[in-house]
Amino acid sequence: MAARKTETIAPGIRARTQEGRLYKGKPDRYFLLRYRANGKLVEEGLGWSSEGWNLQRAKTVLAELKAAASVGQGPATLKERREAAQRERELEESRPTLQRVWEAYRETLQGRVRTNHDGHVRNHIYPLMQMKIQDIRTFHIEGLRRQLEEKNISSATVKHCLGLIRQIIFWGAKHGYNEQPPVHLLHFNMPRLDNAVTENLTDEQLASFLAALDEYPDKKLAASMKFALLTGVRRYAIFNLTWNDVNFVNRYICLRGEYAKSGKTEHIPLTSAVEDLLKSIRDSDDGLIFEQTNFQSRAVKRLIEHVRPFLPAGFRPYHGLRHTFASRLASNGVSLFEIQKLLTHGNATMTQRYAHLCNDSLRRAASVVSDILSGRPNDNSSDADNREDAVEVIERRARVQSFKSSVG
Repeated sequence: MAARKTETIAPGIRARTQEGRLYKGKPDRYFLLRYRANGKLVEEGLGWSSEGWNLQRAKTVLAELKAAASVGQGPATLKERREAAQRERELEESRPTLQRVWEAYRETLQGRVRTNHDGHVRNHIYPLMQMKIQDIRTFHIEGLRRQLEEKNISSATVKHCLGLIRQIIFWGAKHGYNEQPPVHLLHFNMPRLDNAVTENLTDEQLASFLAALDEYPDKKLAASMKFALLTGVRRYAIFNLTWNDVNFVNRYICLRGEYAKSGKTEHIPLTSAVEDLLKSIRDSDDGLIFEQTNFQSRAVKRLIEHVRPFLPAGFRPYHGLRHTFASRLASNGVSLFEIQKLLTHGNATMTQRYAHLCNDSLRRAASVVSDILSGRPNDNSSDADNREDAVEVIERRARVQSFKSSVG
């Protein structure tokens, strides 16, 4: 058995050497502390020289223990110190990552919202998902934002990604997963968006686009784009529509809340053009109308590639057709209130982007005061003006019907 020798090398510090254990060509030394705590003489081991312990480090630990004992704050013995360190490690391990809270938050979501958030997490937010929420700081958020912008990700997508991170953290704090981070440590500087952009097709572009659709071999899938143009329905709702959602008797289409952006069930009118379109592809009484549940499927992507040469640069199939639907209505005198209801906007703010296309009706509205000041009778008091308005309504309806007929 290797010989052991213990000696005092400094006040309160002892060292034990073991001949059979070498470190840097010399016998390894094990450091021990001897001190009084709570009125008792205590001797506790620190560790070996080969583990990084030396006389100076032992003196530092001994001084810290004596100071803690003298003021009554903090661990007064090595045992208490190690137990506190163990508790801190366990607490650190128990603190959740962004990924862990996201998985819990995700279970509260459904439908389109969950699908969209899954895409943001998978494609954009993943660099932060394994970080502990307590460690996330403003510079991490700003760094992610710069990375996304350098990849030319749209401002809207960047805003959605940052907003999702904020939702996860705030939801976790509300439900006891993590603490609410103070604003001076974690702040979200959200991009400013210009949502006034609208996409539209000229008459020539529309004619070329419809001709390309008519040539596509999958008539049912091609009809999904005509449906988007005739109704303005969002693509996620389109590819989840079933024949049971269409009421041919009462002439309306039900947009179920589980597939709606707002999460609310809405109803839009079934026009003659849409009815004719649906009946032309109907081959069953139930199931999905367009036989696709994923607008990112290969079949849909092939259709998009087929029509893309006939669309303006940057025009987004389906969503751009939704804009075209609204723009055509606005240009033909349909009120913003009616457009809001047809697009199922939750409020009028989003619909305002089409206001500049309602110039004629806005001009008539703005001229009311000038008519009063000039002494001219208002629209309601003049039979001639009423007749002109009636003619204008008839002409407007004829233009709208002509647009629907060209699509159908």
